[in-house]
Amino acid sequence: MQKKAAEEYGMLDFHKLIAEYRNCPCGQTHECAIDDIVIESGAVHHVGEVLARNGFPRRLLVVADKTTLAAADGILESLTGFDVTRKVYDTLRVATMDDVRAVEGYFDRCDAVLAVGTGSIHDPCRFACARCDKKLALFATDDHAEARRARAEGRPPRFEGR
Repeated sequence: MQKKAAEEYGMLDFHKLIAEYRNCPCGQTHECAIDDIVIESGAVHHVGEVLARNGFPRRLLVVADKTTLAAADGILESLTGFDVTRKVYDTLRVATMDDVRAVEGYFDRCDAVLAVGTGSIHDPCRFACARCDKKLALFATDDHAEARRARAEGRPPRFEGR
């Protein structure tokens, strides 16, 4: 996989930005709770490597719905070396505190969470991890990717659970 510098994509170099604020002349300590950001083609096939590089515990809960998991095809296979437990919703459009508690219910056997999807998946995972001091990784999916593929292939899109 070829990696390009963030500047080639017109994006901000995250690690450079964090380093610039280490000794800020304002005298305040600036901290960032984000350890890593990866935006690249084919990233789905390297998620396990990214989690390992960032010290994620082996016992991992993957939270997704059927559509977002399909959009991230290959992500589960990338998690070699992790003991993966799955929480897969048929669909999750609006998260509630019940969803937060459902995620927390796995914390007796999982030490970190990989949330695969968009806000409705990410939000309850973020809140549960914050409440219980668990590591969290967010993998953003694009539900519109299936629509683009279908259009390119001249077929109607297939959205499971919607």
